[in-house]
Parts: sequence; structure tokens; C-alpha cells
Amino acid sequence: MSTPHASAPPESGPEQRRLVAAWVAEQTDRLDPAERNALDTAQPDWRARASQLIAEGLLAYVVLEMVAPDLAIARTTGSHADGTNADAHEHSDDAALAERLIAHLQDFIDYRDELTERGGLPQPVPCGHGHHHSH
Repeated sequence: MSTPHASAPPESGPEQRRLVAAWVAEQTDRLDPAERNALDTAQPDWRARASQLIAEGLLAYVVLEMVAPDLAIARTTGSHADGTNADAHEHSDDAALAERLIAHLQDFIDYRDELTERGGLPQPVPCGHGHHHSH
């Protein structure tokens, strides 16, 4: 499995903001048709790129704000993130990190399922001219 950080340079800040703003605008039926057409023409995969940026940002948030503090607390109290004593048996930080990430990400999947059950976000649908419109 390759890491995108090692092979791909980070995207520019303004471009990231433009893609995310356009994605949100489309989801809320507020994307200007001229902007949608410009993005569709210049970057046909802009929706996927915006989704990827959002997913990577959420993962970074989970690691930095939810998982790392759990591990730091476990280290200072002499116990692991799963509640076991550090002296009783040795767990690697990587294993604890993986367990916490799985738990938090599963929570996010559950939220996704709940949003879908409530009707979800509007999904863009292609029209006859190859453009996308929200319904």
C-alpha cells in the first residue's frame, strides 16, 4: 500500500478551499452553474478530489484530536488505551493507535448510515449534457 504523502505533493491551499467550497455548495444546492461548468471542464474529477481531501482531513482530525490524546493519557497513567495496565503486558503504540482509529472510524460510518437513513445529502446527477445537477 503506497502512501500518498510520499509520492504526491500536497495540493495548494486555495485550490483545496475552492474544491471543498464547491463540493459543499453542490451538496446544498448553492453551486453556481458557471462554477460547476468551469470545474467540470477543467477538473472532471473535482468531486472525487474534494471528497478525498475531506476524508483525509477527517482522518487527521480523528488522529490528532481523539486518538493521540487517548494514547498520551494512557502513557502518563501507565495504562493502555484499552484500559489494561502497561506493566501487565506490552502493547505497541501502533496497535493501540489502530484499535482507537478503528473504533472512531466505525463511529463515523455509523453516523454516515444514520444520515442515509434520514435522507442523506443530495447527490449530483448527470443531465443529458454531461453536467451534474443536484436533485
